[in-house]
Amino acid sequence: MKEKNFDNVPTLLAMELYDDLASNEETVRIKAAEQLVTKILEGKNTGNAEKGTDLDYALNRLIKGLSSGRESARVGFSIALTEVTFVNYGYTEII
Repeated sequence: MKEKNFDNVPTLLAMELYDDLASNEETVRIKAAEQLVTKILEGKNTGNAEKGTDLDYALNRLIKGLSSGRESARVGFSIALTEVTFVNYGYTEII
């Protein structure tokens, strides 16, 4: 049996943040996007990204979230994707 690789499995906190990005409440979506970007920045600045918060995983998850059928998911995921993209290319001001 092939051993499973859990290196890129998100932490519970990161999973909750992605879920909050689809919230119908605007303040919850914005707070989740801000927290996600902050975690990615922390990992980038220390060179030690935690599971589920590294840039590759976040970009993949955020892009997939853009096609979600949930009522507010597209808005939340697009906000987070925009912020992550800005941060990745040298802009550090969050939302």
